[in-house]
Amino acid sequence: MDFGVLGPLTVWRAGVPLELGTPKGQILLAVLMSRPGRPVSDDALVEAVWGEEQPKSAAKNVQTYVHRLRHRLGDPGRIAREGGGYVLRADRAEVDAARFEDLAVAARTALAAGERERSRRLFAEALGLWRGPAFAGVADLPALGPEATRLDELRLGVAEERIDVDLRLGRHGELLGELTALTMEHPFRERMWAQLMLALYRCGRRADALQAYLQVREVLAEETGLEPGHRLRDLHRAILSEDPALDRPVPGGKQGEETGGGPGGGPDGEQNQEPGQEPSQEPDRRIVTGARMLPPALGDFSGQRAELAEIDARLREHRAADEPAATVTISGPGGVGKTALAVQASHRLRSAYPDGQLFAALDGARTQRVSPATVLGRFLRALGVPATAVPDDPEERTDLYRGMLAERRVLVVLDDAFDEEQLAPLLPTSGTCGVIATGRVRLAGLGGAHRVELREMSEADSLAMLRGTGGRLASAAPAELSDLVRLCARLPLALRIAGALLVSRPHWRPADLVARLADEQHRLDALRYRDLEVRASFGLSYEGIRPGARRLFRLLGLLEAPDFPLWAAAAALDTGLRAAQELLDELVDVHLLDVTGTPNGQARYGSTT
Repeated sequence: MDFGVLGPLTVWRAGVPLELGTPKGQILLAVLMSRPGRPVSDDALVEAVWGEEQPKSAAKNVQTYVHRLRHRLGDPGRIAREGGGYVLRADRAEVDAARFEDLAVAARTALAAGERERSRRLFAEALGLWRGPAFAGVADLPALGPEATRLDELRLGVAEERIDVDLRLGRHGELLGELTALTMEHPFRERMWAQLMLALYRCGRRADALQAYLQVREVLAEETGLEPGHRLRDLHRAILSEDPALDRPVPGGKQGEETGGGPGGGPDGEQNQEPGQEPSQEPDRRIVTGARMLPPALGDFSGQRAELAEIDARLREHRAADEPAATVTISGPGGVGKTALAVQASHRLRSAYPDGQLFAALDGARTQRVSPATVLGRFLRALGVPATAVPDDPEERTDLYRGMLAERRVLVVLDDAFDEEQLAPLLPTSGTCGVIATGRVRLAGLGGAHRVELREMSEADSLAMLRGTGGRLASAAPAELSDLVRLCARLPLALRIAGALLVSRPHWRPADLVARLADEQHRLDALRYRDLEVRASFGLSYEGIRPGARRLFRLLGLLEAPDFPLWAAAAALDTGLRAAQELLDELVDVHLLDVTGTPNGQARYGSTT
């Protein structure tokens, strides 16, 4: 069993998160998890759960909560009665906070032995255990606040130690985005500013390093009335004089031979930090808050249960910060419900990504697509970056964005992507993040992504969607709606339009709409309600392909057969098989055509609906 406090309170059994019950029961468990192996008195538990407004039955209620928690944990011995209170029985390896501290100690030991790469890996593994602020959601309680603050401060100290090791390993270029984000989030931590100044200097950006010093000096003066500490001032002077001691470290150098520190040896102008030394206790101010950009989920969402489960399972996988971000792509023809599925899944995943959820509509199916730089500007402002501090250079925006997401649990939802090139600058590089990307193309170039391809809904789910619209449809017999489902090709967009039309026109019966849709020539014109149009949705896919593919698509509409082979397309175009194959592949890629089968090893093509 695993107990998690480095983020929202979580307990896993065999890798599956457990339902922990009522809020008060969770507070009681959180207090026990904050002191594993140590008894917590009944009075302390009552005080933690109810504060000053304690019911007369508080002691009895504590017993009830403990009984329920034992049942939920599936192991009554985990919470034991001891010394007038209760104690959580858990090994250090089962509590993420204890594992975090043990890994940090092991990383310092490795660094003392000159094993820098191993030290860096251990620090990164420790930081990868974090899923958000310690005891997220209950950290403001008096019984948990001190421990939450202690752990959050340890996290920052360990991050600084890991960055020191990265600087010693010559990874200054990789640190710029992360350090820029950290100094904005924690503007009073002078050690981070020193690390940023050194990284900039080693990247050949001496002027930017000096500008960073002026920036922290201004922040400290305005907010505290103080000047930077002597280490920052010493580093500033060293940069001005281009002190050789600031040059890049020698790869593979031994401990104590750091050549890249400031005057005094350490990368922030102080002596190299000894193993076990307490991190600096500088005041902290949080600027970045969790962005919540998700559009509302559909109230009548139905079907796609298997796809929802796939996405949920993939994006709840635990990954270390130095692993690739978990990524899911959702593809399918226009109107099949890609956006609705992505938004529905994202809302279900909010607890797994407590540091924020970012959403952007990329308009990939339109001729005027949204540029990645524009999206990055919106994301950075949502993450707390002042508009005046957003870089103009697109690559610098990407570096800052990725640095701000490093080791945070953030879900990024990128809807309606045109291709992988549009997505690339928007993808986080930290394994603590998750990504959902939708598109009419299959986005096969995103290596390691889990792919979900949507088709039309089942008959039962289609009927459920229509009934979910309300009105007379809620009680309509299946026979009344089955023709409507068939004529809508079981496409969610078409079904949603059909339901809206019947609700907005109370004098219409389902049979009236069936009669209108039975006219195949005008069916797409009939499937329109205000800004919802099936024709417009298909038209976006059509407009996004090459002229030759458009001509082939029009010619194929003249064929009366339900499907056709490659030679039929070539004959329609009066061209060779290879040229026809390229155009058919393009139509399949954007889901205007589908491969209906491969009899005798030869593909046959047909409509996607």
